[in-house]
Amino acid sequence: MIGLDLDTLDRLTGGRLGTHDVPCPLRSPYHSMQGRRRKVLRVWRVEPDFATFCCARCGEKGYVHDRHAPVRDPAKLARLRAEAAKRHRIHEADRLSKAQWLWAQRKPLTGSIGERYLREKRRIGCPLPATLGFLPTHGDYPPSMIAAFGLAHEVEPGLIAIADDAVTGVSRTCYRMVRIVSAATKPR
Repeated sequence: MIGLDLDTLDRLTGGRLGTHDVPCPLRSPYHSMQGRRRKVLRVWRVEPDFATFCCARCGEKGYVHDRHAPVRDPAKLARLRAEAAKRHRIHEADRLSKAQWLWAQRKPLTGSIGERYLREKRRIGCPLPATLGFLPTHGDYPPSMIAAFGLAHEVEPGLIAIADDAVTGVSRTCYRMVRIVSAATKPR
């Protein structure tokens, strides 16, 4: 638990009880300003002197308590830890479900602005893997390229694919692709 203590979590959550999504103070200073403001650290404050946390970016997780508070009853501390573990399991299951849902919504990358981005801007000439797809505009979300993480398999030499239920996470790329779309629609 490098750098996270109850005082830091108090500052981030305003000292309020409940579930809070806040920017992670452990993030690298090399990330963009927008990335540093992203609310990726989930904090559960169930008691004034005890909190659990989990960061979706850096993977840091654990619990902190007020070191100046009286010694807790071991049974109560065990109950709080068990509740924290249960919340963490639920949080991870929700994230996995969201990743698999996003992957299920993908369209083929071929012919999309995602392929155009990779070919024209990134100058990638090799065959693109089936672990990449395209998500069209949906509500407030811009079009994006999606990449699946998980245990992929080789369908033939040099060609990989991933089963939908093998997806354990996804990454979306949209900022640069939006610039491509904007550039493509500007009159010349």
